[in-house]
Amino acid sequence: MLSALDGSVKIVARERRSYKYVKKFLSPGNVFVADDMALKIPDYDSEVARMRQLKPSEKNIGYMFRTDKARTIGHLPESNVDISEELKLRVRETARDVLSTVTDYSEVWTNRCHVCIAASLMDRETRCFPNSFWKVQAVFEFSLKGRFPHTHLALKPPKMLLSTSEKIWL
Repeated sequence: MLSALDGSVKIVARERRSYKYVKKFLSPGNVFVADDMALKIPDYDSEVARMRQLKPSEKNIGYMFRTDKARTIGHLPESNVDISEELKLRVRETARDVLSTVTDYSEVWTNRCHVCIAASLMDRETRCFPNSFWKVQAVFEFSLKGRFPHTHLALKPPKMLLSTSEKIWL
């Protein structure tokens, strides 16, 4: 499919793995790599700075793991909120809703790329877990690592998130 694109098409990847792959099919002048656009939200929405200052009254963890086919966690806590599933019908306010939701927690654990970005932008202690493919890890390595000191890549889930009957964690 990529090789069928003509020379006028330009593609911007948000991490190095996709960038290297697309470069195999298009001329180097037509392929670019840049941070995920969600990281630019604070530049265009003045409300984000105010939201970032909101702190929960107590230390708590927001579990925001995927529940769809890209799910990687065997046992989800009862308090898990798959924020993308919760907000998918409300497109207009989704970015602010995600940012607002993560401000309710002092710490966020997730395997959703944009929740990881949102929690990082809101200066929360953030544990980014891999999803069923490489996207979270690749975006973390390219755009978040070293930029957000409270954001960490968690390659293995704690035992509390593993189910003894499921072995879906890679």
